[in-house]
Amino acid sequence: NGQPVAPLMLFVNRDLSGPTADAAIRDQVALASKAGVHLYSFPARVIHPVGASVPDYSAIEAAMELIVDIDPLATFMLRVYPSPEPHWPAWQDIPETEVARFADGHTGKRLSFASPYMLNLSCRELERLVRHFEASSWGSRILLYHPGGPEHEMFMDRYREAGPDLSPANAEGFRRWLRKTYGSDDALRAAWGRGNVSLDTAPVPSPMPPDRFPIHTVRPGKTERVFYDLPVERDWVDYSRYCSDLAADCIGEWARVIKQESGRRKLVGIFYGYVLEVCGSMAGHYATDRVLACLDVDLLAAPFSYFDRLGGGAGS
Repeated sequence: NGQPVAPLMLFVNRDLSGPTADAAIRDQVALASKAGVHLYSFPARVIHPVGASVPDYSAIEAAMELIVDIDPLATFMLRVYPSPEPHWPAWQDIPETEVARFADGHTGKRLSFASPYMLNLSCRELERLVRHFEASSWGSRILLYHPGGPEHEMFMDRYREAGPDLSPANAEGFRRWLRKTYGSDDALRAAWGRGNVSLDTAPVPSPMPPDRFPIHTVRPGKTERVFYDLPVERDWVDYSRYCSDLAADCIGEWARVIKQESGRRKLVGIFYGYVLEVCGSMAGHYATDRVLACLDVDLLAAPFSYFDRLGGGAGS
């Protein structure tokens, strides 16, 4: 409303519910308000009742009510979760080919990041959510919508533990990217150094090299390979670029929906640019130039290091 405010916020973990958690939240909000901080963020999870045709936003509204009771000046950055989950009614109609799968036999609890079902359902979820709150009495208190997924922080599901998503949906998504990038079988074969690969059959890189995964930790006594051997491993390079483009495409669509449904009155924040913390070229976080160039994205959120981050630590 035209008034400068301190660029500070309080995040409260509303995922922890019950009288004890609520009491702790009230205490924290009181401290923040007393210090002049009136901007709050919390996990704003939508309930999808079985058999219901519309989502239930009452838990989000109850969380805002809890905070406003203590701080009447409260405004909000809603951390929302638009990615489809197995308990959603719509999940029952989705083909198995669209669910993330990995070389270790694990089936993801998420739709493949490349699945059109994931993007379509998540955009519809955001449309309904933003439309609901912008038309409600809470709309004037919401400063920013902060979507994320499938792992909420916009990196590829289980990529550090299990490697690439080998689902049919992701394989087809990768081939679409290759067709756009190379345009012909001859160009692809020259880049990959393989005479038998084609745009219609090129696979997601697999099996996983045993000296490369898992990549979320350093394994004692093991030598880690950090460079790719070109052109033999050009497929890994291309797959890595594809993952980042996939994340950037999704971010652009979600941001467009939020701006559209809010009449461009509200800000859009995204978890992205984890250059230090999300290791591995397949993270999906290496299209930051594209995300920064998106006129619908206003804010990026990224952590300082999780290693040695507590009081007195270096925090990288």
